[in-house]
Amino acid sequence: MSQVMLIAVDADDTRTVAAAGHQWAQALGMRPVLVHALPDPPSPPSGDERLREEARDPAHELLEVAAAAYPTTERRLIYGSPAHAILDAAAEVDAQVVVVGSSGAGTIRALLTGSVSRELVKEARIPVMVVPSTPTPTGGEGAANLPSRPSVLCGVATPQRPDQCISTAAAISEQAGLRLVLAHVTVPVESFTPKTEREERQGERLEEAVAAAHAASGGDLDVTTQVVSGDPAQELRVMASRTAARLMVVGANGKGALEATFLVSVSQELLGTSPSPVLVVPPGTGLAPNRAHTGYAPAA
Repeated sequence: MSQVMLIAVDADDTRTVAAAGHQWAQALGMRPVLVHALPDPPSPPSGDERLREEARDPAHELLEVAAAAYPTTERRLIYGSPAHAILDAAAEVDAQVVVVGSSGAGTIRALLTGSVSRELVKEARIPVMVVPSTPTPTGGEGAANLPSRPSVLCGVATPQRPDQCISTAAAISEQAGLRLVLAHVTVPVESFTPKTEREERQGERLEEAVAAAHAASGGDLDVTTQVVSGDPAQELRVMASRTAARLMVVGANGKGALEATFLVSVSQELLGTSPSPVLVVPPGTGLAPNRAHTGYAPAA
């Protein structure tokens, strides 16, 4: 039985999210399911079935637009609070990943839409992929120096404890034929630990992360590491462009309260600002490679 990728679309970014979701579903050998959430209509006697039908017509049209290039994709209308309705639908179809759009900027509707992706990331117990509404072209200044092979960029916050974030990034890299970049961003702080000792610890931790990535992929994976210092979200955005990242993978939270707060804030800040889709992996979940399927790297 194939794994399922639930792709949630709305009126603001229908084609963008549908295209990204289908590309990644094909790359990972998953079955895509398109959904669109509608609020529950007023209950009788203040409302009637006519109100539900009036809402259904444009919603059906939106799903038809989303599925125009994918006529065999299953599509569903779901009802209720968008984030909760999407999570309920994901549970119903036993989805392994949810794909949703991020907000744009400058409108109340965009802010409300963005709250859905943020609530999903906060509440979901499966990975959530957030697709930017206006993807930034990978490259820009210095594009001639970009690597010829695109990547999956994994933000490694705690490489001394390799987790599902690393194994998921490795599985996706293997499946899509992409190289894996493990990025460890250090936050500048005053420390009594000698610099050489800190660097040695970072090196040891990244070695463990690389070993975990190879273990998850079967060993045959192009893995590189990078260590930079600065604001984590900003540095990861810059690195995504420099490494021609097709996807950024980050953890949702960590093992302790302080670590959890740090990782949640980084993942939330990346939503809607990353030049590439962001896959947020909650603890205790992840993806394994489907070695029966030969994938391909989604286009930039």
